[in-house]
Parts: sequence; structure tokens; C-alpha cells
Amino acid sequence: MTEDPQAESEIRKLQETGRASYIVSVPKRWVQDLGLRKGSPVRASRHEDGSLVLSPGQAVPRPKPTEVVVQIGLDQDPQSLARKLVAFYLIGLNTIVLKSKESRMSPRVRDAVRALVRTKLVGTEIVSESSSEIVMQVLLSYPELSVESALRRMVTIADQMHRDSVTALCEAKPDLANQVLKSDDEVDRFGFYIVRLLKHAVEDRRLVKEIGLKSLRDCLGYRLIAKSVERIADHSALIAKHSTKFDEALASRLAARIKELSEFCSSLFQDASQALFRNDYSMADRVLERQERAHALESDI
Repeated sequence: MTEDPQAESEIRKLQETGRASYIVSVPKRWVQDLGLRKGSPVRASRHEDGSLVLSPGQAVPRPKPTEVVVQIGLDQDPQSLARKLVAFYLIGLNTIVLKSKESRMSPRVRDAVRALVRTKLVGTEIVSESSSEIVMQVLLSYPELSVESALRRMVTIADQMHRDSVTALCEAKPDLANQVLKSDDEVDRFGFYIVRLLKHAVEDRRLVKEIGLKSLRDCLGYRLIAKSVERIADHSALIAKHSTKFDEALASRLAARIKELSEFCSSLFQDASQALFRNDYSMADRVLERQERAHALESDI
């Protein structure tokens, strides 16, 4: 059963049957809504907060919106549309149909939708397209890419962005800086995907283990961690953007100090990530003990 703060609640008395068992009746409407009957298997799951959740022993399809139709006007702002499509993706819709109110959809809107699918929405494809309609569909299922797998990918890309942005800054390499700016979209893609998975798990706790988490409590932690990795990528992109304004490489002494700080911070990031994936408290504690050196290196620069 999905936990819903607005759901009706009833108090039922616990009754004893025999010497070792207790029973409690369940609401008749719940049984009817799920199509259960006498003899149907029911799963009782005990959670960390002490609650006992009842759910059908076999999966019961529950009607929930999986598709939305978006009407596109002639004056549709592509950026506004992109934000709306991202929102639909994050809340878990699997099919998004764009329909033009006119005879044809404008090229600006088409280009914006294609760019969004390509750069921001993991597992999404344009499965159908005509002059007045575009159908987007999420084809990736949860087991194919867990939260941890998506986060590992984010960590790898963000760390490489950081290293490349510092190299572009110190050695005046605008081509490398531009490559860093392009990689920022890749980190955002996996960040959006993680948010989508976590929202699903919060709505239906039975999905927690399916997306690779141990408990519902992990959802908040992974959301905060994903946001922190996104910030690393954003700062790296900012370094790369500023580096394009330099006409020549930095003085060798200054560049050496900046690279030293960069290498140290990168090692902290890698160790912190490994501490998370290994669930290693001691390793995480050592990372925190070492962080003061970063402030000293920054002050020296």
C-alpha cells in the first residue's frame, strides 16, 4: 500500500487466536478495491519505524496516470516547454504527447524537444513524430540503471570535468574548456534520472529495493548527495567558462599550486564517493579529517 498522508485511517482492535497468533481485520473497501477475496495471499512487511504495511501477495495493477498530452500553441516558448517536460519526467510519467494547436509545430519547438531528449532525459526517446505531433517515451526500466549506478556515473563525469577545467585554466586550452561545458548536460541527465527514481520510491515503498536502496530513509540522503555532485559539475563548468577569457597559460608557479589543490580535492571527492558506495564510516571520517588542508592550500594560492 502506498503511504498517503491524506488516506483514511481506522482503528482496529488486535485479537488473540490460539496461543501464539494475533489477528486484526482489514477494511472491506481495501479488499474490494484491490480485487482480493477469501484465500488471497497478503504480504505483511515490517519497516524500521515500527509500522506494518499490508500489500497484495501478488502484484495488483493500480491505475495511475502514465501519459500526458501537452497542447502546443504557435507562440509557445521553447524554454518554458522544456521546463514543463522535465517536470513531467521527474514525477514519473512514461509517455508525453506533444500536439500542436495549429497545422504544424514550429521548428524552434521541435529543435528544443529533440535537444532536451538528447541531453537531459535518461532513457527517453522520441518514438513517433509527425508535422503536428511528437511522442516522447521513457523506455528504461528501474533494474537496468539503479540509483547507485546512476550516481557512480555522475561522480565519474563530475570528477573528470573538474580535472579538465583546471587544466584548461592553467594551460589556456579553450577547446578543453568547451568540452567541459558540454559534459555538464550529462551530469544533469543522471541527476534528473535519480530524482525520478527517488520520487517513485517515496510514492511506493515497494520500489525501494528495486531501485537499489536499502530503506526509504536513503531517499533523502541520495537526493542531497546527487545535488552536491551536480554542484561540483556546475563549479567545474564555471571554471571552464572563465578560463576561455585567458589568452595565455598561467604563470608556472601559480599553475602548479592550483593543480596541487585540484588534485587534493579530487582525491577527497573520490574517497568520499568510495566511502558512500562501500558504506565505510571510517573512510568517510578520514576524508573529513583531511579537508582542512584544502583551506590551507587555497589560502596559500
